[in-house]
Formats: sequence, C-alpha cells, structure tokens
Amino acid sequence: MLNKTKVINTISKFPEQFSIDDLVDKMILLEKIENGIKHADNGKAISDDEPDKKIDILAVHHSARDFKSREIT
Repeated sequence: MLNKTKVINTISKFPEQFSIDDLVDKMILLEKIENGIKHADNGKAISDDEPDKKIDILAVHHSARDFKSREIT
C-alpha cells in the first residue's frame, strides 16, 4: 500500500504537464517497489539464482518429456 507522502513526493518530480498514463504507470511502479521492499524485509525475497534454478529444472523436465514422446512415435 502506498502512503500519501511518497505519492506526493513522486508527483512533485513530474513535469508541469503529464498524462494520466504516466501517472498511473509511476504509481504502479512505486507500489511494486514498496511491495518488493516489504517482501525483502520479511525474508520473502528470492535470490538471483533461484529463478535460474527453476528454469533449469523446467528445461530438464520438458526435455525428458519430449524425449519420451519421440520414443513413442
């Protein structure tokens, strides 16, 4: 959840005129950053290596499945 101070601080850095899309994009980004910080503070963040390990596991799983399907045909 965002707080008013951070939102006002962010908006104060905008140019005098801006689109609603720019505002919404910035607010979404700000919220995602805040959520990421909260997750990290609560020990729920993942390491840089963890996504790579999951991709490797999926790649091996799919390769094995593809190999088995080729044996059948």
